[in-house]
Amino acid sequence: LYYLAQWISQRISIAKCIYPFENRAWEKMMVLGIRAVSPNSRIAGYQHAVITHGHTNFMLQSKEADITPLPDTILTTGKWVKEWLTKEGNYPAGIIRKAGALRQEHVFQYQPKSLSGRIRKILVALGTGLEEYVYSLQFLEKSFSSTNDYDVRIRPHPTMPLGPAVKYSGLNDREFFTVSTRSLSHDFEWADVVVYVSSTVGMEAVLKGIPAIYLDLGEPVGTDSIFACKDFKWTAYNPEDLMDIIKHIDSLPDDVYGEAQKEGRRYALSYLEPVNESNMWKFWAFEKTK
Repeated sequence: LYYLAQWISQRISIAKCIYPFENRAWEKMMVLGIRAVSPNSRIAGYQHAVITHGHTNFMLQSKEADITPLPDTILTTGKWVKEWLTKEGNYPAGIIRKAGALRQEHVFQYQPKSLSGRIRKILVALGTGLEEYVYSLQFLEKSFSSTNDYDVRIRPHPTMPLGPAVKYSGLNDREFFTVSTRSLSHDFEWADVVVYVSSTVGMEAVLKGIPAIYLDLGEPVGTDSIFACKDFKWTAYNPEDLMDIIKHIDSLPDDVYGEAQKEGRRYALSYLEPVNESNMWKFWAFEKTK
């Protein structure tokens, strides 16, 4: 990546470079390569998805920024992430700026979903790790082993099929779920509740007005993508918890459900802010670090 960035910079004039920021090694090499040839190029990284406590790659130690190749600015999906990374990440002052959620535009196109009748349709959104897939399947099989009252639909990450995890999970019952073949927007319209481990879909569900349940698989560092959300999100620590939580949500009075939905959406909207002219302008108007 370092030599590739140099090669490109020697052949075209790079006024501006914007890339998805996760503070990975390849990003640092790209930044170094561009600056070695084109020191006046402006470089921005975009934090494009939710961050869990397990994303330790985003966290810098004290003074680590002094020797870490960083972009001139880091744009976030919203205000909450900007404030959290500024407080916890040990980044240089002023480098982190609030922008908007470019990848979540489909969520903002719909009105908050109301709960019509009892919960029956369970959408499970998986991330990108094989271990997460296997442990989630085992967790879910135990949760739904004693009931056929629910329609469970699993949505794998687009880059990782479910097949290998089914093979390694040792399931006794492979019929308790179906696999999503439709768009995320369609799955949201279908679902009464969303279950997740680390996926951004958990946050998008709350934003969409759909209750979210986090599966805690016992990782030493949390994988909850909306760990700071106190409303409209529940946590299942054991398989038997999941059924109890679903029944609890089912039992909520309309006014309590509606208030929790409103507060959850308020948090999600501070994390994933709608794209508007002001937010988009920040992708264009960021300045070179002096």
